[in-house]
Amino acid sequence: MAAHIFGQQKEDAQPLLSVLKILEARYEIAFSYADKNVAHLYVDLPDDALSLAQCLSYLRQATDLEFEQLDDRFVAIRKLETTARVLCGYLKDVGTSEPVTSAVVSHLSTSVVTNVEGYFELTLEEPESVLRVRHLGYQPLEIDLTKKKATDCLTISLTAKTVELEEVLISNYLVGGVGKTVSGAFEVKTRELQVLPGMSEPDVLYTMQALPGIQSANESVSDINIRGGSNDQSLILWDDIKMYQSSHFYGLITAFNPYFVDKVILTKNGTGARLGEGVSGTIEIKPDNKVAKEWSGGGGINLLSADGYLTAPLSSRASISVAGRRSMADIVSTPTYDNYFDRAFRNTDVARVSAGDSLLNSNEDFYFYDLTVKVNYQISASDKLSLSFLQIFNDLTYTENAEVNGVRESKASSLTQQSMASGIRYEKEWSPSVKSRLSVPVSWYKLRGVNNNIPNNQRLEQENEVLDIGFKIDTRLLINETTDVTGGVQLTEVGIGNLEVLNNPAFRRYIKEVNRSQVLFADVNHSTPSNNTNISGGLRANYYSTLDQFTLEPRLAIHQKLAENVALELLAEQKSQFTTQVIDLQNDFLGVEKRRWVLSNGVGIPLIRSKQASVGLLYSPDKWLISAEPYLKLVKGIITSSQGFQNQFQYLRSNGSYQVFGVDVLVKRDFKELSAWTSYAVAKNRYDFPQLSVSAFPNNLDILHNLTIGAGYTRDSFQASTSLSWHSGRPYTAVNASNPIVNGTISYDLPNAARVSPYFRIDLSARYNFNLRAGVRGQAGFSIWNLSAYENVLGTYYRIADGNLETINQAGLKLTPNMMFRVFF
Repeated sequence: MAAHIFGQQKEDAQPLLSVLKILEARYEIAFSYADKNVAHLYVDLPDDALSLAQCLSYLRQATDLEFEQLDDRFVAIRKLETTARVLCGYLKDVGTSEPVTSAVVSHLSTSVVTNVEGYFELTLEEPESVLRVRHLGYQPLEIDLTKKKATDCLTISLTAKTVELEEVLISNYLVGGVGKTVSGAFEVKTRELQVLPGMSEPDVLYTMQALPGIQSANESVSDINIRGGSNDQSLILWDDIKMYQSSHFYGLITAFNPYFVDKVILTKNGTGARLGEGVSGTIEIKPDNKVAKEWSGGGGINLLSADGYLTAPLSSRASISVAGRRSMADIVSTPTYDNYFDRAFRNTDVARVSAGDSLLNSNEDFYFYDLTVKVNYQISASDKLSLSFLQIFNDLTYTENAEVNGVRESKASSLTQQSMASGIRYEKEWSPSVKSRLSVPVSWYKLRGVNNNIPNNQRLEQENEVLDIGFKIDTRLLINETTDVTGGVQLTEVGIGNLEVLNNPAFRRYIKEVNRSQVLFADVNHSTPSNNTNISGGLRANYYSTLDQFTLEPRLAIHQKLAENVALELLAEQKSQFTTQVIDLQNDFLGVEKRRWVLSNGVGIPLIRSKQASVGLLYSPDKWLISAEPYLKLVKGIITSSQGFQNQFQYLRSNGSYQVFGVDVLVKRDFKELSAWTSYAVAKNRYDFPQLSVSAFPNNLDILHNLTIGAGYTRDSFQASTSLSWHSGRPYTAVNASNPIVNGTISYDLPNAARVSPYFRIDLSARYNFNLRAGVRGQAGFSIWNLSAYENVLGTYYRIADGNLETINQAGLKLTPNMMFRVFF
């Protein structure tokens, strides 16, 4: 049988019934037929130059009906014994015109899969029905065959589908651009993010701190405490690569260029089994993974740095994105930079001035930069490759001048902190229901400090270096429209080295440890057809070969809609972590960057393990959002040297745990152009170190009450926001009031029994968008951090200077303005 193809639109053909009437008048004949056999068909009107026999032959081919001429007057139209016809076609991407392979084309109960050229052939038994096209990466398509006629092979264009990692439940959780998913995670779309108080430009990690249960106890933008956990217990992934450095300015500026980031996903609990480490939480920073079709870019400047980015198509299948940012302090100094510098280096060797030994530190030179590159290559419709690269660099150099025996000497001390991350990811779609992903991430981090002490003729060199190499492959199987299963394997090798070299007396120590882990994981996601119930469950099995230790970690996330505007959320997880940061001495690395990465060794540094469970209630009537989530978290395997004690436990190393019980609450109300919110977190966070003289006492991060009241205003191209932040004071260990110094050492009171004054800050930001010319958009904005100029004390500790007790109050950032101007094209 010949293949008959329906390739024209209805407007190019006419109903067969109408054509038959015209032909009856043209040839002076009469057709005899059953209405049901011809009512659904469309054909072109045959040329009037055709003879009757030629005309009937054309109609046979065009309709698959039998036209039998009974005599000179009558022609009978009958349905053939089989109406089967072969339909062929080509599927192509509407944007790239590339063939779409592995798509399912179905007609009634018959289905075929397109080949590497996007071609298919399908036998049609019943023409009066719908042709369906399905592909995981494209929008589904239905074609009404009753409006098609048989001529040529179809050319069908499919539109790519944007696949979200999670279905967004609430799109404006706090401000525009911040959403909450059905798995309990938070999703921040940086391109849609509205201005936040205190920041003139987006900052991917600062944004996290606006959410309840997330804060920075030391007022650092990038040092994040998720539900009472230390910063090193937060897993930060940039394009699926683990990062061991996340900041510029030693904690005050996020190191990830916000204009290069597509979205950020924060998970506090109920983490999927595909992710390990990060016993307190996970932050996934994701650059754009799509092939760009057009040139775009921009650049800007603020009172701290300047940056630019560019995205360019390399071909119809590939594109490249490049972004760079650099500080400007070595070119021009601003009041904003001066405040940041003072906040970062106060109470460190850099800011030390001692008239007693004629020591003066001067000529400070500090700068930072970051460089980001991403290449996306669509090899075929079912194969995709991406390459990622990120470099972060901070460098501080300062000159130390002193007079020794009447001779003036000058020596330079320095601190360099840098990271490089690179990754290769390959995605393969085997069929519309099976998709695999392979990734090879590499992360490198190095911290190097050189400290010259002229009066003592000492030079101390310190290094902390991390190399993390991984291999991960997973496959996702779509069982049906409501259920999918993902399983995979992950291999990781992490090596960490620590070096100390002292010239007087001569001393050198280098310690390097390596840990290898093998992981199997599986996740199952299911939702009911009504989408009222969403369940995600997973299991992660870790084997740490160096520790010879095995862990089994279940994960669970349940979202249940109880009523029209009411939903219940149940989250639970177990996790483990084999890297942590320790502080051997408070003056490590000039006292600026005190923490160094180390590996769990099973002896003095155990594997960190956590358990967490939470129950959340969401109520979202019209323009309101009320959320409350009580939780309980237990973390075991921490050590005292990772907690930053500056009391009687500072030089001890002991193993212990901490437990947090808290409630995160958010109340938000949207008006026409205004939104207002109140975020409140209450938590009790306590240590348990059985081997210490006092085993149970408040955690260094025990902030009982944390309150933020904020408001945002948006009208046309103008945005503004302000907030008031308040939290109860952090605990610290006071000295013995009656006898503070005993035998030349500090005598302390009970650990963390005292608290600094409550924290208070008011922030303000505004931003305005405008058009410069066709295709070019401008943006200007300003921000004020700590508008009230309140002198916040972040922590208190003591030291002995010249035999006297000295109280050191760590102060927060002063009133600090910032301004920015940007151009987008």
